Amino acid sequence: MHFLRFPSTQQIMIFSDTINSEKRSLKGAKFTETNDIYPTLLVRSKEGIRVSLEIVVYYKLTTSNDPKVKANQLADIYNNFGFAWNNLISRLVRSGLLDVCSTFQAFDFFKRRKDLRYAMETNLRPAFQDYGFTLTNINLLNMDFPGSFEQSISCL
Repeated sequence: MHFLRFPSTQQIMIFSDTINSEKRSLKGAKFTETNDIYPTLLVRSKEGIRVSLEIVVYYKLTTSNDPKVKANQLADIYNNFGFAWNNLISRLVRSGLLDVCSTFQAFDFFKRRKDLRYAMETNLRPAFQDYGFTLTNINLLNMDFPGSFEQSISCL
């Protein structure tokens, strides 16, 4: 008999070119070896300004406490995604954050950072639940704007 193991702990998905390059430079070190690291997210503000977002997404598998129900839930996830559910999560995050960011003015990325993060979580939670996962947190690590926009902010 062959048993499949699903992670029961919180999973971490990182969208950051900086962390990705640091991981590569550590050659063999156990730096985030269990984390999925993807390129920085490129989104657009409401007025169309390009923004690079470095974020960390925390999520976990959602299952019932009833062993029979839990077994069925895990079987559904495995049948639909195998062990590549990280690809699904990555697509959900990219799509959801593109939608959310396009509703915020560029200046609001700074002025209303908490609101932006809350909107991201609010948008992503139902999508995660639809596939048997729970979004537990999002951390905004860094936001980069085009040089001309950053210059106009520093002049204020």
